[in-house]
Amino acid sequence: MSTGRVRRDATERRASVRTHHRVLNPQELSSSMLIAKLSDTAELRTLELFDVDALFALAQANLDRNYWLPRTLQRSDIESRVTSGLEIVAKQEGLLGGIFERGALCGVAAIWRYAAETRSIEIGYWIGQHAEGRGLVKRACRAVMRHAFETLKVHRIELRCHAENVRSVALAERLGFRREGCFVRAERLGESWVDLLVYGMLEDEWRDCDAARATD
Repeated sequence: MSTGRVRRDATERRASVRTHHRVLNPQELSSSMLIAKLSDTAELRTLELFDVDALFALAQANLDRNYWLPRTLQRSDIESRVTSGLEIVAKQEGLLGGIFERGALCGVAAIWRYAAETRSIEIGYWIGQHAEGRGLVKRACRAVMRHAFETLKVHRIELRCHAENVRSVALAERLGFRREGCFVRAERLGESWVDLLVYGMLEDEWRDCDAARATD
């Protein structure tokens, strides 16, 4: 497919999911660029093709932290991911959101791998090292969890992280996820095999958890 065709298709997809930036209610999330205000200076919004350069630069600067990305990362890799993100937004099967602080992209929060039969989905996130420790990922995760449960009407959200990733393990627990299991030495990280922890949350657990009620 030509670059021009990709851009035209993406423009059409954006037209189907974008509205003006404003305060949202859950019913509007699936068709709006702005997903949530995270603070007075930060927001989570749908990543668009015009964000590709910023996302590519951020990913390159944090390549050692993003083990799942190819070591020879190309701009086209990022453009493909953003295009796929727009597609799942249009189909209401997920979300690829950018975390922006003072207008600058500093991280990503996403939901993908939607399974219609089980109404389940997976959450993922990462943030640039320079933006850690400000609570942005926690707030962004709450926003995409709310989108998944209240807009997409999923039954279950899954979160996976390496057992050695102390920050992600702590985040999963703060968000109210339940640890469901451990895949022993399931993924390759550099020259080592690492354990993969699996966390889950059901829709009724979401309604009862602090993350659903939190505003900070």
